[in-house]
Amino acid sequence: MKQRKGTTRRTAAEWADEVRAWRRSGKTAAGYARRRGFKATTLSWWAWKLERDGILDRTADVERVEVVATKRGLGPMSECSAFTMTRRLRPHVLAA
Repeated sequence: MKQRKGTTRRTAAEWADEVRAWRRSGKTAAGYARRRGFKATTLSWWAWKLERDGILDRTADVERVEVVATKRGLGPMSECSAFTMTRRLRPHVLAA
């Protein structure tokens, strides 16, 4: 990290490490950034920039699991057969 006028400047590689650590932590950007001493908007901007530039792949931090939802006694619900669960456990329907 470089010092500049009383602030710490990080390289893109250092921000990539921060973004990866944030995603693994399961915390919100605000919660993670507050504990690390920088702004959540800065963290989010770097995540966006590194993804846009192809340095980070958002799907690399995603674990795919299959979930079959059922109603008691009715069998599987066809419209709800597969999800992607991120480390933050926010389900996203992939296929019906």
